Amino acid sequence: MLFGHAVELARASLGDLQDLADRWNTLGLALYCSEDYDGTWMALQKEYELRGEGDAINWLCLALTEHARGNDDRALDW
Repeated sequence: MLFGHAVELARASLGDLQDLADRWNTLGLALYCSEDYDGTWMALQKEYELRGEGDAINWLCLALTEHARGNDDRALDW
C-alpha cells in the first residue's frame, strides 16, 4: 500500500489528542489517498463533529469521499 506509512503516522499522531480536528483531517486524507473510503468517511465525520460545523476543506473532502463511494447525489449535498 503506497500510503500505508502515511496512515500509520496519522493514526499515531492522534494518540491522546483525539479531540483535535486537524489530526482527524490528516488521517482522513491519508485514508482517502490509500482508497479506504469508509475509513476516510469515519475520520472526516469525526473532524466535522469536533469543529461543530466543518469548514470548506472538510466539506470538499467529504464530497470527494462520497463521490469515490459512488454516492454522487450525497456528494452534491456537501
